[in-house]
This record gives sequence, C-alpha cells and structure tokens, in this order.
Amino acid sequence: MPVQYSFITKWQLKAPLPDVWNAIYNSLEWPWWKGVVSVIETEKNNEEGINGVRNYTWKSVLPYTLN
Repeated sequence: MPVQYSFITKWQLKAPLPDVWNAIYNSLEWPWWKGVVSVIETEKNNEEGINGVRNYTWKSVLPYTLN
C-alpha cells in the first residue's frame, strides 16, 4: 500500500487579490510553474465555477513525483 502524506502551505504575496486568485484558480495553465509536470481536469467546475476536480503531478530535485 502506498504511503500517503498531507502538505499544508501558507503563501504570502504582495499582489492584487484578483491577480493572485486568477493565478491559483486557473491551475490548468500551471505547467509554466517549475515543478508542475501536469494538471489534468477530471471533473469540470459547475456553473458557479466551483466543485471541479483536478489531478496534479509535481516533481522536485528529489527523485520523487507527487500526485
């Protein structure tokens, strides 16, 4: 059985809130972000723009990927 981990992050940015929100919300465009291998949308958001599901694959200098 694979080991599961939970990661909690806290980001502090000096930027206009709408710009930060759009960068996080538009995660299908994240492959520009170093470390993001892929973002796959498995369920689309509803009409209000919520409840979608996306699978992320991350890579770092360690020989591991996180999904």
